[in-house]
Amino acid sequence: MAKIKTKSQKIYNIFKVFLVITLITNFFYFQKIYAEVDSADPEILKLNEQVEEKKMQIEELNRQKAIYQQNINLRQRESVNLRNQMAILDNEIAKITIDVQTTELGITQANLEIENYQLQINNREEEISGQKEKLAEILRQLYKNKRQDSALEILILNDSLGAFFAQVSKLENVQEGIKENVDDLKILKQDLEIKKASQEEKKTELNDLKAELTAEQDKLQGNRQAKELIFVTTKGEELKFQGLYNKLIQEQQQINEDIQDLEIQARKKLLELEGLITNEAGLIWPVPSRTITATFHDPDYPFRYIFEHPAIDIGGTPQGTEVRAALSGYVAIAKNGGQYGYSYVMIVHPNGLSTVYGHLSQINVTVDTYVVQGEVIGLSGGMPGTPGAGYLSTGPHLHFEVRLNGIPVDPLLYLP
Repeated sequence: MAKIKTKSQKIYNIFKVFLVITLITNFFYFQKIYAEVDSADPEILKLNEQVEEKKMQIEELNRQKAIYQQNINLRQRESVNLRNQMAILDNEIAKITIDVQTTELGITQANLEIENYQLQINNREEEISGQKEKLAEILRQLYKNKRQDSALEILILNDSLGAFFAQVSKLENVQEGIKENVDDLKILKQDLEIKKASQEEKKTELNDLKAELTAEQDKLQGNRQAKELIFVTTKGEELKFQGLYNKLIQEQQQINEDIQDLEIQARKKLLELEGLITNEAGLIWPVPSRTITATFHDPDYPFRYIFEHPAIDIGGTPQGTEVRAALSGYVAIAKNGGQYGYSYVMIVHPNGLSTVYGHLSQINVTVDTYVVQGEVIGLSGGMPGTPGAGYLSTGPHLHFEVRLNGIPVDPLLYLP
């Protein structure tokens, strides 16, 4: 009997030591797990440094962009001369270049942050796996101890039966504690996955922005060519620039007068043909792109000192894109400006509306003809120096106007 009791006492003491070591080990492990793993990971530290570097570069580019915008605003308020016009174009070129660089840096930053979060997720998955194994080992020990302690031995050790079950209870508490910590790690992993998904969304947004900036790159090239065309036309002489400036103002005034006068005549014919007009719900976009590079009455329009921009410029429209009638109507004007002039089409619609399509490189319709919604009326243009672009173009795009009773209104109010 004494031998059995001594042997059982040894088993009990070993079991008690195992419980204490397990409790201490797990306590200190979970105190350190969150503080050390990620902060000591050299890859994560390196990525964090790179992210901060990109942030600082973006801040510096935004600061430079603000300076160029201030220069543009200042020049636009000054007198109209060749030097100011060249300065406006130079600053526009610099500002658009910074926009492209900023977007590319933003995409790089997003990729670094995504990689950073992925590394943290991988660390958490390893931690969870390790804790599951620890939990499994404790369960095996618990099961093993329960099997080793026979009913006869428990009866023999009845004087310490309460202590034995107290120790088993502690072991179960350890098991529950580890399970709670595993659950905490799972929650942390889910949180990191949410952050990663947010970064993926950010990357998608930035890629969309970069796609839009493709149109800005076209505009950048157009600004450079416009600057070169103005310089070649004026030969760098202020007197010739003033002559060109006056010619452009007169041309713009004539365009407005033509639109208003001919619209009245065309509307009379439209009323006669009203029975033939389809009952469309509203306007459609005249080209596939939805990228707006200049808004209605855009404050940043580089030629604003000549006239308020009466339209939207739809960028992302390569030279030669098919242009379609936004609404059925009657062609009132189909003006071919030739090699250097401004080419445009005006279509009159019911309810006092008319639409104007500018910088066309090709016109497919003639005056006094009826066109249906979606019919191709010409091809887009806008590249400085090409037929139909005129002197006020900054790159390939469609100049699209909507007029209500002859007065320009914001086209975005009518487009879907």
